Amino acid sequence: MIKELYEKVKKTKLENQGNLRVNGVVSLLGWHSTRENEVSRLKKYLQKVRNVGYKQTMLPFWKITPLNEMPQEQWESLCDGCAQCCIIKFEDEDTGRIYHTNVVCELLDIYHCTCTRYAERSALVPTCLTLNPRLIHELKWMPETCAYRLLAEGKDLPAWHPLLSGSADSVHSSGHSVRAKVVSARDIDEEDLPNYVIDDEDEKDE
Repeated sequence: MIKELYEKVKKTKLENQGNLRVNGVVSLLGWHSTRENEVSRLKKYLQKVRNVGYKQTMLPFWKITPLNEMPQEQWESLCDGCAQCCIIKFEDEDTGRIYHTNVVCELLDIYHCTCTRYAERSALVPTCLTLNPRLIHELKWMPETCAYRLLAEGKDLPAWHPLLSGSADSVHSSGHSVRAKVVSARDIDEEDLPNYVIDDEDEKDE
C-alpha cells in the first residue's frame, strides 16, 4: 500500500527543493484516513527515500568520477605523497624487467616527499613523466599502492591515504613513503647508480 502510494506521489511531482511534501501528498490523493499509523509509515518511508538519496550524493569523488573526467584539482589530490614514483629505476631492454634503486630524483625533498620544482619538473628532468589516465595503464612500474593505479584497476583507496585519514602524515606513519629509505641523486655519481639497485640477487638472475 505504502509503495503504491509513493509511486502516485512521484507522478504528481510534489517536490519542494528535493523534499517531498508529505502532508500535501495525503491531501491531494484524498487519502483522508484517520489511521495515523499508516500516515506515520508513509512519512518514515519517504524519509528513508530521502536519506538514501542523500547518502548517494555524499560518495567521495573518486567513487563517482572516472579518472579521465576528473578536474585537475581532484586529480592532483589523489596523489598520496609517497614519492615512490620519484625513485630511479632501470629497465632491462631485453626482458622489460624493472630494477629499483634506493636513489631518488635530485629535485625531491626526501623528508617531505615533495618535489622542490614541481611546476618545472618535466623540463628540468626529461625522464620525469606527467601522469595522465592513459599512462596509468602503460607504466608497469607504478607502485601497487598508488591511488591512480588502484582506481584504474577498480580498487579502492587504502585507509592510510590522506583523503581518507585526513592527514598528510599518514602515508609516512604507515611506512608507504620513501622518507628515511632513500638517498638523493645529487649526492652520488651517476656511474655508481647500478650499485644502488635494491632488488635481491635471486630476482636479478631470473
